[in-house]
Amino acid sequence: MGTHDILIAANMRPRFPSICVVCEKNDPNSTMELSILGADTGSLAENAADLAIGSTVSGAAGGNTSTRIEGIPVCSGCESRLKWYHRLLKLATYTIWLPALGIMLVMPGPMWIRVIIFLGFVVAPPILSMIFPPAFGATIINGNANFEFKSKRLALEFAHLNGVVVESENVTA
Repeated sequence: MGTHDILIAANMRPRFPSICVVCEKNDPNSTMELSILGADTGSLAENAADLAIGSTVSGAAGGNTSTRIEGIPVCSGCESRLKWYHRLLKLATYTIWLPALGIMLVMPGPMWIRVIIFLGFVVAPPILSMIFPPAFGATIINGNANFEFKSKRLALEFAHLNGVVVESENVTA
């Protein structure tokens, strides 16, 4: 399937067209906000310096971030489905390692097979979200917000409202 991605600065407040991000209905009757987790990995120079001096400070050159995106236009009927998708994705991403660890510890067989199965469980949620993406999502990494739309039309309108120049053939900016 895939998404149409638009990249803007994370500190910029995104402007959305008055179209439901799920069903594309004009002038939806509601808006919602999502909390998007992201990462700040630090620069290559910071990471190299930390390695060179043997820094043991956790997150010295990076860490996780959380950003609230407000004013996302959505129909009241679509809002619940989109929120549940993102909640379940977060829950699966942060807790799937628990049952995977249990399976790994009790499963008979060579350790390398058990480790591969464990890793398969851990990477499954993000891979499934790429195969079956939500109608709207965002990823924030190193000060850039990547807004992901299933709808090409919505992505192009979002890009236009936020001053991002894209070619209509290639929406990813």
